Amino acid sequence: MGTLNISEIRRINLRKIAEKHVSGHDRKGYQALTKKIGCHHSYLSQILKENPTKDIGPGFARKAEKALGLEPHSLDTPPWLSNLKDNIPDREQTIQEGIIKVAETFLITTTLPVMEVVNGNLKETGQTRHILGNASDRAFITHAIDRSMEPIINQHQLIAVDPALPLEDGVICLYWDGGGVVMGKYLGRNGGEIHPANEDRYRPIYLNQVSGGKYLGRIFKRLEQDF
Repeated sequence: MGTLNISEIRRINLRKIAEKHVSGHDRKGYQALTKKIGCHHSYLSQILKENPTKDIGPGFARKAEKALGLEPHSLDTPPWLSNLKDNIPDREQTIQEGIIKVAETFLITTTLPVMEVVNGNLKETGQTRHILGNASDRAFITHAIDRSMEPIINQHQLIAVDPALPLEDGVICLYWDGGGVVMGKYLGRNGGEIHPANEDRYRPIYLNQVSGGKYLGRIFKRLEQDF
């Protein structure tokens, strides 16, 4: 059973709106829609195409809702929970059929504690955050210390970390190197390397050779400001 993140939910809803305004390859209709929203047509194309290259952030979502006369946060509402459910085109339903089955009629969310990393240990802050989907009972939320390579994670952004998730090439990990928190991309070669985004500041970490450090977990979600 799969889940949708908030950006994907916004994308589905915007696609439905676009299909109401644009028929086939109607360039004029597409340009009219982008003008109404107040964005360049190439940007709208990038966020709505089948293999999108951009996420839909809260700023653009609120701007589009206002321009289109929608209620605030209506683009964030999963289509199968809204009164627009019956208007989902068959083609869109087919594309999403593997991930729309989210407990049939409701969205799965998990509440995770917000933690600080102090000397390699997790310290409770007393705060919690909700995420879409499931996570293990060891998962937690914390602030990114440094900016990571692709996929981009910005400094101070809230991230969800789960030490129970398996390591795979290309995933971003959190690690305490004995002096500070390092955020980097895991590569399985040479016994397992974590390559920090800023390699001028941090050297690659080899998981099978470390001493005095601690692997904190795999980053599996970036939280947006309005979620």
